[in-house]
Amino acid sequence: MKVLLYLEAENYLRKSGIGRAIKHQERAMNIMNQDYTTNPDDDYDLVHINTYGYKSWRLLSKARKSGKKVIMHGHSTMEDFKNSFIGSNLVAPIFKWYLYCFYEKADAIITPTEYSKTLITGYGIDKPIYVVSNGIDLPRYVKDSDKEEKFRNYFNIKPGEKVVVCAGLYFMRKGIDEFVKVAEKMPDVRFIWFGETSKWVIPHRVRRIVTKNHPDNVTFAGYLRGDV
Repeated sequence: MKVLLYLEAENYLRKSGIGRAIKHQERAMNIMNQDYTTNPDDDYDLVHINTYGYKSWRLLSKARKSGKKVIMHGHSTMEDFKNSFIGSNLVAPIFKWYLYCFYEKADAIITPTEYSKTLITGYGIDKPIYVVSNGIDLPRYVKDSDKEEKFRNYFNIKPGEKVVVCAGLYFMRKGIDEFVKVAEKMPDVRFIWFGETSKWVIPHRVRRIVTKNHPDNVTFAGYLRGDV
């Protein structure tokens, strides 16, 4: 059996959890010596679709017509979509219907949390849903004195100064407002937020938090790749 791992708009999504998830999927395939491809033009027996764009829909439909098995990765729900982008609440019901069309056509669904599984089941989806965490690559997060020193130098962290770190896109559901509120109550601690979303698409309240409505001990570092 040969598996197709598919991620539409990879250049745009590479900074997101979905972008990292497919890298973990590829690694899992390699560990298990499972034959796979990321090229939709290759031959395959099963497709694992991670995205919801037009190309993903076309691939799903083509696979179904060819009698090939389809796994949809339930990265997204209507509830998570709300309060994420400008106008997202207005179109959320349409987005829910759109997601339903994808999930309903799949042979099975993989979702990262029990919470997401509950939401997708609530849409009326009766396909098998498996909860599998996106996970992290633990060896990348072991103690490393050299990296610690580079990190502290890059952010000008004083000896003995405490640091709180968060990683996520600029979404309210990620707790960006609570992050800033806690920082206000702990002025002797540095708070650094990694990750970013285009300021042109996030709601005004979130944009103000990132650009000006935060104390001096908060740093929005954006997306950093590799050594700082």
